[in-house]
Amino acid sequence: MILTLGGCAEPTHVESANDVDLLAPTTLYPLADGNIWTYDIDTETGLPSLGIMRVVSGDGRNFVVQQDGASRALHYEVRPDGIFRTDFDVYLLKAPIAVGAEWPAPSGRTARVTSVTERIDTPEGTLEGCVRVDEEGGDADRFISTTFCPRIGIARMQSGLRARLTGMTARVTSVLRAHAFPN
Repeated sequence: MILTLGGCAEPTHVESANDVDLLAPTTLYPLADGNIWTYDIDTETGLPSLGIMRVVSGDGRNFVVQQDGASRALHYEVRPDGIFRTDFDVYLLKAPIAVGAEWPAPSGRTARVTSVTERIDTPEGTLEGCVRVDEEGGDADRFISTTFCPRIGIARMQSGLRARLTGMTARVTSVLRAHAFPN
């Protein structure tokens, strides 16, 4: 892997031997018809569960991702500047991906890139060079932290809700168990 650095700052462009931009939104969340990700889900209740996400349709530009058991699918459009969530009229990932970059997220939250060097241990192995995007703010006391790994997609997601009256936080953490890309 070749890292192009600007002084002592975090990497702004990461390349592999075949010159794929590892920080490109479509590399961080590879969408293709038939792609599947499975997750170990911890709801902090002592009852672990398994989640499955799959791309149920895609034409190279527009994709529908369905979570097994969910009534609502996620709709994405690949654009030159990122991956757009057409169901919420905001970006999931917006180029350029660099620490400090931010854009509007659903429900009035703001998405902010907080790291481009995350390391995640998963049942699939250790994933490095991952990008962490944190969403906070908006009208609810909800936060979401998503870690995208190059050529894999979402490797870890944590979401939570802070109760205004008690100050307690309910948290759900999903960690990638396995993924399969048929094409």
